[in-house]
Amino acid sequence: MLINESLWIKDIINKLNLPRGAKILNIGSQDSGYLINQSHIKNNVLNPCSDKGYDIINLDIKEGDLIDIVADITKEEIQEKLSKYNFQLVFLSNILEHVTNIKAICDAVNEILPKKSYIIFTGPYKYPKHLDPIDNMFRPKPKELLNFFNTYDIIDSDIIQDYTYKYYLTLNFNFFLFTLFRILTPFYKFNKWRTVVIPKLKYFNKPYEVTCVLLRK
Repeated sequence: MLINESLWIKDIINKLNLPRGAKILNIGSQDSGYLINQSHIKNNVLNPCSDKGYDIINLDIKEGDLIDIVADITKEEIQEKLSKYNFQLVFLSNILEHVTNIKAICDAVNEILPKKSYIIFTGPYKYPKHLDPIDNMFRPKPKELLNFFNTYDIIDSDIIQDYTYKYYLTLNFNFFLFTLFRILTPFYKFNKWRTVVIPKLKYFNKPYEVTCVLLRK
C-alpha cells in the first residue's frame, strides 16, 4: 500500500463513521513484517479504526502473526463462516492484481457481505509489474469495479497520484541497497529482471497512480 493510498482510506473511514464495534474484514492482511516496512498502513488505516472502536478481522491465505483467520475465501464453507460476522466493511486493497481468478474473489466478498455494507477497494492504476507471487496486471478504472460488483453503488472514487519510485527508495536504505544490487545483476533470473526489475525504473521520477473506490451494497 502506498502512502497517499493509505491517506485516502483514512479519509473514507472518517467519512463513513461506522458505529462503534463495527466489524471490518481485512482481506490479504499479511503479517507484522509487512507493517514494519509500511508504517503508514498502521498510522493511517489500522490506528484510526482502532481509535473508533472498530473490530478488524485479518484474513490471509498464509499463516503469520496478527492474522486471525487463515483461509481461502473462495471456499463455500469459509464464506458461510465469515458471513456470520455481519461485516460492515471490507478492505480489498492490492489483492485483485495478485490472484488467478478475480471474479471468484469478488463473488466471495459479495457472498460474505450483508446489504448496506461497504467495500473499500484500492489497487494500482499506473504501477509496474510486481509479483506476489503473480501480477495479472489488473489496473482498473473505478467504474470497471462494477463489472465484478454489479449490485453495488460507487459512493466515492478517485485515481490518486502518489510518490515516485525514487522517493520510496529513499525511505529505506536497505531497500535501496538491495534494489541497486538487483539492477546490477541481470544474469540472476534474467527473465524476472527484464520483466519486473527494469520496468520499475520507468517510475523512478514518474508518480505512481492508484485506483480508489468506495462501494456500497
